[in-house]
Amino acid sequence: MLFVAYGHKLYSHTHSYIHYGFIKAFQKLGWDTKWVDDNDEIDPLSYPSGTVFLTEGQVDKKIPKRKDCLYILHHVSREAYQVIPKHNKVFLDMYTQNIIENVIQISEVSFYNTTGDTLHSVWATDLLPDEIDIEEAIRTFDNKKNAVVFIGTLTNCNRFGNYNQIMPFVKEAQKDEYEWIHPSNPIDNNTQKSLISSCLLAPAITGFWQQDVGYIPCRIFKNISYGCIGITNSKYVADIIKNDCVYHQDSIELYKKTKEFLQQPNDIIKDILRRQMTNVKMNHTYMNRIDDILKVFEIKKQQV
Repeated sequence: MLFVAYGHKLYSHTHSYIHYGFIKAFQKLGWDTKWVDDNDEIDPLSYPSGTVFLTEGQVDKKIPKRKDCLYILHHVSREAYQVIPKHNKVFLDMYTQNIIENVIQISEVSFYNTTGDTLHSVWATDLLPDEIDIEEAIRTFDNKKNAVVFIGTLTNCNRFGNYNQIMPFVKEAQKDEYEWIHPSNPIDNNTQKSLISSCLLAPAITGFWQQDVGYIPCRIFKNISYGCIGITNSKYVADIIKNDCVYHQDSIELYKKTKEFLQQPNDIIKDILRRQMTNVKMNHTYMNRIDDILKVFEIKKQQV
């Protein structure tokens, strides 16, 4: 079996981290994998029947379109894929709180909208389950430095930006002499994991729009899987994480709650971290997301 990530090769775009997560998980499942883009010499007939393609609408101009292959399609032009039989394609979009009607629930975070023929889901941590080392995170927790780390884009856009949500938290933390770490993108995966796991605070703070609609960023799953306590200003994120995720919708109050949280005995904090990491390990890796997608293909096949 062959899985092909088409476009967004690693570090070429923020979306490349998602393709990377899928590549790792399909490899773990025993599939052959390829990562190609429009710049490669591609023979559409070279792919075996049943090949699974994953792509995104900004980078799919030359993707082979075969009626005997399967397609996971994120933000593409639907018209461009009319040649592909309905049961051989899954349109993938992000889950928000308004996706509640005409859906089949596939898992806690994946919902197949039968009317729109779309799987609404969330991304995941890039770590495989066996790479999430809970005991190591517990053992090294006391060695974390007093720092706030955020890896990702900071934007000041009124509607979709996140700067005005993140920086009040950071400024409160700086009053308590926390270091602020925001490295420039792109940053390789190993450095990202090492940097986040070394810091005490790695909040998954969403911008106003994401906060309102209930968008779940993959950052929360990554940060927890790397060994950091879940901290967020999104009620929807907190509900997914459960297990005493530190939450307040206001960023300044969120820091105050975080400070209170860290005043608990270490054993309690570590027990909470253990539960949060177990949740992510069991439910929020790309192994889980692939399982959800393949279940939708099965549903569609039965409808033929």
